[in-house]
Amino acid sequence: MSFGMTGGSSTINFKMDCSGKRKILVWNSSMLEWNALQAEPGHECNTYGYCGAFGFCDTTEPVPTCKCLDGFEPISNEDGSSGRFPKGCRRKEKLRCGRENSFLTLTAMKIPDKFVYVKNRSLEECSAECSSNCSCTAYAYANMNTKAINVDDTRCLIWMGDLIDTGKLIEQGENLYIRVNSLSDKKRWGNILKITLPVVSSLLILICMWLVWICNCQAKQRNKKIWKNMISGALSNSGELADGKFSFFSFREIVLATNNFSSSNMLGHGGFGNVYKGTLDRPQWREQMKEQIHCLTL
Repeated sequence: MSFGMTGGSSTINFKMDCSGKRKILVWNSSMLEWNALQAEPGHECNTYGYCGAFGFCDTTEPVPTCKCLDGFEPISNEDGSSGRFPKGCRRKEKLRCGRENSFLTLTAMKIPDKFVYVKNRSLEECSAECSSNCSCTAYAYANMNTKAINVDDTRCLIWMGDLIDTGKLIEQGENLYIRVNSLSDKKRWGNILKITLPVVSSLLILICMWLVWICNCQAKQRNKKIWKNMISGALSNSGELADGKFSFFSFREIVLATNNFSSSNMLGHGGFGNVYKGTLDRPQWREQMKEQIHCLTL
């Protein structure tokens, strides 16, 4: 298609090929060639259906890039170097129709192609229209600011299959509501475990510390009781022969005999500690020593 400009010899040529690319060309009479005045799309990512089913062209990036919608992943990435998904995207989790479905809101989106227009529906009615139909994969709703279509100034768009030619816009986009599975039991239990495990672990650590403290206290009490029994037994048996050959002295008697372990009474020290000499005035001990000396003289 071409047309001429009034009052001049310049000619403008508008061309669009089968891939959807369009150019506005201006004839340069001096060079005898067509110069591109404008070309759309500026990037292949903006070409119709370039990102495949459930993929979208993110034009908010410095270089427009193909991405998968939330909850989807590439089917294949054979042409990953160019950021294209030749076979589109697929759901990470198979969609289950029922009460476990919810709708994910994507903002500032270029709406996909091949929608079904439902007349005279409010936003709530449009949502209910899609929710009640398991074949509905997404819906959108926006104000058209016109009553040219059957005196209906709103629009309810729903999609029954793949979402084709979706885009992310910098501004003036619309909300797109995509049907997804609600939080699955596995993810729900995962979130519960993320919360409960630290709490349970902390409680177990506190309980273990409390048990260790209790055991230490009980051990100390047992040791004190044992020492108390030993000391009381030693005091009660003080002056008696332990096995018929040696006398048993209480700690109190040893302290008195060594003058409270005075350094003047220390004879030396060995592997088990210091050695002290002691003097104890006890009649039973004197009698025992006399008997031992008498035995030695005999």
